[in-house]
Amino acid sequence: MIVNEAAGSVGPGGREKLCVELETLGARATKWVADLDQLREGDAVEADLIIVLGGDGTASKAASLFCGGPPLVLLPGGTRNLLSHALYGLHPWPEVLRAALERGRAVRLTGGEANGRKFFVAAMFGAPTLLAGAREAARSGQLDLMVWGLKQVLTRMFARRIAVRPFGGVATRAEAAGVLCPAYRGEVEGESLEWVRLNAVHPLDLLRVGIRSVFGGWRDDAAIERSWSRSGEIRAVGAVPAVLDGEPTTFKSHVRVRMVTDGPNVLVTV
Repeated sequence: MIVNEAAGSVGPGGREKLCVELETLGARATKWVADLDQLREGDAVEADLIIVLGGDGTASKAASLFCGGPPLVLLPGGTRNLLSHALYGLHPWPEVLRAALERGRAVRLTGGEANGRKFFVAAMFGAPTLLAGAREAARSGQLDLMVWGLKQVLTRMFARRIAVRPFGGVATRAEAAGVLCPAYRGEVEGESLEWVRLNAVHPLDLLRVGIRSVFGGWRDDAAIERSWSRSGEIRAVGAVPAVLDGEPTTFKSHVRVRMVTDGPNVLVTV
């Protein structure tokens, strides 16, 4: 069991709550891990199942580390829970746990890889992803860092575009790009990755796409171009800010992206 009590909606006592839920379902934990920095692939050698309670960072690390190992149950314990919601829908973690243990089936999760870093829902690239850093700064009360992040977005949005080239296609310039895994569409397996490019000619285009990303249909917006490919690349002059499965990061000027079919085994309920 992997429990991150520092995650957004877990909190102190999360381990005990999970233990109680397991007992009611007739299961028990053979090993607990709370320190993610100490998490190792060998921790699951004798496990039948790996249950993870935490946020996007915890889920992503577990999914990347235990590829090919025992099935994972990724319970939603963070603020966004992208991977868990993609697999199980918008349900509280006790409901997800019960459904997974009672009727779950193991499947291999298809994902992607950006310069060796795996992701299983979506990877976003370009200046707009700096908003994720501003969001995290606001959550932690670092208002000066939040303001700096917003200024960076506005400064770099139209001045530093990225070049996006899915395999077999032509490189095109865009303000931002996303590579979406099958899990983004609520699927576990798929034949290719979906590439989306934001071509905003006015700040209102970005605002409109941002609003539609909340209420749905953003990929059908006039400012979005879509294509499908199993691999591709992204280039920029200087660093490429990015967000992988909700976690902010930065790449150097060249990012190679490819599809990953040997992802972790996960228990799904559909």
